[in-house]
Amino acid sequence: KLEFFQRKFWTASRQCASLDGKCSISCDDETVNCYLIDNNGFILVSEDYTQTGDFFGEVEGAVMNKLLTMGSFKRITLYDYQAMCRANKDSSDGA
Repeated sequence: KLEFFQRKFWTASRQCASLDGKCSISCDDETVNCYLIDNNGFILVSEDYTQTGDFFGEVEGAVMNKLLTMGSFKRITLYDYQAMCRANKDSSDGA
């Protein structure tokens, strides 16, 4: 279930390998937003549960642009052909 997966992610994000046990950056910090995104750029885990399933570029556009320029993601344009209407030529045929 998604709730179990999210709990596991937050538990793992709080673990730190520093010698003193204190993380320099933590998802518990109010100034840090943490996300887990899939290879297509969709949010799997977010602090705001309503963002789950949203495209990361719509939520954090500047960060997504930086990931694109760094080569972490590649821009792909998709077309929804089901939503397109084909224009039919009018016929002078009476039948």
